[in-house]
Amino acid sequence: MLKINLNKEIKKLSHLVGQMSDDVVKRSFFHAINRAATSGKTIGAKQIAGYIKLKQSEIKKPIAVFRSVSSHAELNQMSAGIGFSDKPIALTDYKPRQTATGVSVNVKGVRKIISHAFIATMPGGHVGVFQRRQIALGKKHSDSKRRIYKNHNKEVLPIIQLYGTRVSDAAKDLPVNRPIMDRMYTAFIKNFEHDLKFNLRRAIANAKGK
Repeated sequence: MLKINLNKEIKKLSHLVGQMSDDVVKRSFFHAINRAATSGKTIGAKQIAGYIKLKQSEIKKPIAVFRSVSSHAELNQMSAGIGFSDKPIALTDYKPRQTATGVSVNVKGVRKIISHAFIATMPGGHVGVFQRRQIALGKKHSDSKRRIYKNHNKEVLPIIQLYGTRVSDAAKDLPVNRPIMDRMYTAFIKNFEHDLKFNLRRAIANAKGK
């Protein structure tokens, strides 16, 4: 998970923080850190999608936003961030094409052939890229031509759906990780400063109106 805990960043805005009450500072910090985490999901999806050449809409699904839950907590206890699912992305998202020798998929902008793979639609309507179980597992099976076989007293299709990389693995790569963190920090500073200035102007206006 990429996490923001930005108590130290207050020093950069000490000229504003010193003019506000603790409650206002906490509230501004709370809103800014949560907005930065929300921005992180969009930024993360864009960075990872560009890195592994997939649609942003598919990358956003496995990204979760974790927000700070209380604006009354101490600043060093407020944190927010984004987390990435370990569930791999189905090869159907890699622009698969059926070929005579298997299935061609687009991996990071390069077409690769997965031998003996095929695109199939399941009875329930689910479309996937599959291989025969014994090929996918690197094993030979005498019942390979049967539609189903017994495994621990359960009927199992002798095919396995194939998947690509995990979003969590792509997020760990430095070319992806660093820009996401940089943009989240930038979003936090911008939102925090904006909130503080807004509250300062409002406080000045209220004081003049008295």
